[in-house]
Amino acid sequence: MKLRSLSIFSITLTAMVFTAGVDAQVVPDDEPDAPVAALRGRGIDKEQYLLERARQIGAMRGVEEGKAIDPKWRVQAVRSLDAQMRSVSGGPTWTEVGPMPIPNGQTVGTTTPVSGRVISIAIHPSNPDIVFVGTASGGLYRSSNGGTSWVPLMDNALSLSIGALAIPATQPNTLYVGTGEHNFSLDSFFGVGVYRITNSTSANPTISGPFNLDGSAQDVFTGRGISEIQVHPSNPDIIFVATTSGVAGIGAAANPTLPSRGVYRSVNATSANPVFEKLTGLAGNANSSVRDIVLDPGNPDLLIAGVVASGGVG
Repeated sequence: MKLRSLSIFSITLTAMVFTAGVDAQVVPDDEPDAPVAALRGRGIDKEQYLLERARQIGAMRGVEEGKAIDPKWRVQAVRSLDAQMRSVSGGPTWTEVGPMPIPNGQTVGTTTPVSGRVISIAIHPSNPDIVFVGTASGGLYRSSNGGTSWVPLMDNALSLSIGALAIPATQPNTLYVGTGEHNFSLDSFFGVGVYRITNSTSANPTISGPFNLDGSAQDVFTGRGISEIQVHPSNPDIIFVATTSGVAGIGAAANPTLPSRGVYRSVNATSANPVFEKLTGLAGNANSSVRDIVLDPGNPDLLIAGVVASGGVG
């Protein structure tokens, strides 16, 4: 009889321990301090989680466990915060220069006021009052008085969707204009290539282009957006052009035949008819949009590109 009672007690105790172990893993979804490990079915409890979290936060704040906190630390922190706030409040201020919203703008199905958007900006390297801005489907504008007034420069271009601007360091009165917006929206309209503007600061600038052919006379730009143009700092004949997707109109239509996206280089950019070749080796030579490129200031033979690609491509 005694043995039987002991067996029943053992079974009951085992069941209680098992049940307690299961209950410890049940964490309400709305528990604000629930440890991630518990939510995923691992064995850390809330108390241990909060303890470890407090230790980590303390370490990040420079407070070592087991050591006294120096009251001067708070004074130093307050002074540091005050200095940061003063630096922000004492910084430059921004003033809206327009354009103000258009009352019945380019909206479909409604007459909501809208404003245009500026896609690219280039400032003359030796005269900061001369500024060029490229707009989305609005063309290219120049200001000669620091933004007080603007004049259009290429309203007769085959595309008024401006994606990129670049001024060569060795030819500051030349401006390269890449057409086609690169923002992947339904109204990021494609371009037709690169324009070159010489005497860009004069009253009668000379506009050439669009240039969009490779060495085999194949169009490599039309139907795409141009996201960035980089000019070699010491050799203006060499320029790099990054391209992305672009659309052809409402509904995100596209040309039936599209050139490959990527980074293109011209080694005769100052000639009458420059040509462009796609660089190989970038993201597995994939047909991928390139959102940005930059030349290393210390080594202009090194170009860094930001590629939009899926896993396994780059």
